[in-house]
Amino acid sequence: AFEIFWRELERSAAPALAAGVDGVYLVLHGAMATESIPDPEGELLARLRALPGADRVPIFGVLDLHANVTARMCRLANGLVMYRENPHTDARAAAVRGAELLARCLRTRQVPRMAWCRPPIVWAPPGTGTHADPMMSLKFFATKLESNDQVWACNVAGGYSFADTPDTGVSLSAVTTLPEAAARAELRKGAELAWEL
Repeated sequence: AFEIFWRELERSAAPALAAGVDGVYLVLHGAMATESIPDPEGELLARLRALPGADRVPIFGVLDLHANVTARMCRLANGLVMYRENPHTDARAAAVRGAELLARCLRTRQVPRMAWCRPPIVWAPPGTGTHADPMMSLKFFATKLESNDQVWACNVAGGYSFADTPDTGVSLSAVTTLPEAAARAELRKGAELAWEL
């Protein structure tokens, strides 16, 4: 199924990238699992980046709050934005936010990158409602971090514990123009908060 989907995407993406598109926007989920690929979204991004012309194009998109976000996904994308609510009442708003960040990138010619941090935590999906802790406090943490103009977005992934992959679990990520060390230090504070909660 993954290979069929990739071939379809490649058929339309390859000529568009070769023609010189300004950016790529993906609507992903983030908790896909296959029998043969442990990180399908990371693999999809890697294949996309390998197409001629894709190395210089900003890649943005949207992910579910239950994504199992990987370091590879964050290394290959410039701006993945996640839902903030569970139940997912803000799916459209998150997608719009991600598209607005791509527009900001194109308008300002600033190209952010993603920073990522994963504490050693796995929560069952019923424990990831955003109306109560731990997710409620982490959502406030993310919003506060975004008051820094160099943090375009901060994401808290509850993860999807029923996907048995090496990257299953809670993670924090940021779309940012901060220096890498500074961005990681900020995300570590969120990871420490997650652990305390």
